[in-house]
Amino acid sequence: MKNGKCLALVALALALLAGPAHAQTTLRYKFKDGEKLQYGMNQDMKMAMNVAGMDIEMKMKQSMDMNWDVQKVDDAGNAKVRMKMGRVKMSMESPMGNVEVDSGAKDAEDPEGPIGKIFGQMVKAFAAVEMTFTITPSGQIKDVDISEASMKKLKALPDADKFSGGLLSPDGLKNMVGGGLTFPEGAVSKGKTWSEKMSMKTPVGKMSGTMKYTYEGPAEKDGKKVEKIAIKPEMKIIPDPDAPIQLKLKNQKDKGFAYFDNQAGRLIEVTNEGTMEMEVEAMGVTINQTVTQTSTMRLKGRGRPGGQK
Repeated sequence: MKNGKCLALVALALALLAGPAHAQTTLRYKFKDGEKLQYGMNQDMKMAMNVAGMDIEMKMKQSMDMNWDVQKVDDAGNAKVRMKMGRVKMSMESPMGNVEVDSGAKDAEDPEGPIGKIFGQMVKAFAAVEMTFTITPSGQIKDVDISEASMKKLKALPDADKFSGGLLSPDGLKNMVGGGLTFPEGAVSKGKTWSEKMSMKTPVGKMSGTMKYTYEGPAEKDGKKVEKIAIKPEMKIIPDPDAPIQLKLKNQKDKGFAYFDNQAGRLIEVTNEGTMEMEVEAMGVTINQTVTQTSTMRLKGRGRPGGQK
């Protein structure tokens, strides 16, 4: 009896010394040869500005389908993917008029007016984009190669060289298609944070900073268990003195969440909400502008939990 009590006390002491156990999870992408996935991206943007004492508001919407065709997966789990754009839609409401363009519309013609024509060319160019890249199990995207035909159409956009910055480069396009979710090397427990450095040229200068991730633990999405990760961009813009538009970022607020099916090894959804307050100078005029944006990238079709669209 005495020995039994001693063993119980030893066991209790060891348990107290060990402290509370934290479940750990290793987050990894998993792909298969020949696998086909479709992601849909939707962006809503509202721009409020004051020009010469006049309040102006503009609203823009954009949606696009991105079709992933997994060509080959090596022994380390690195997947070579061919990505082709599907349907692309863009619309704008502004004091200058409303414009809506849909690449999937039959016998669609470019809207009238200079803005409508530009939108029409942009939609056609983005709908023709085809590229290949390699995505690692941790979500790093590398070896980006954009088809020559795609680049030709993108560079043919009005003033593409003047206003695109690095957005039409492989690095610029990979930020658009990858979802921006990467994982650390080791396992994570609830509350674990990690970050990924980012740098990209834009039409107004260089954008650089980090994406901060926090693992929030298991969650439920569409009736299936997933892993939830909070995302907080911490970015800054270094203005390009030679850019036609000079921008000064005064305040920025961003937050987002990603939902990852770790069993299947695929991104289910990533969302982001952000607000930027900035001072814009163009052609000798200074404009105070506030931009509010929400974006969602979501897995569609049979790749989604429960087969939902």
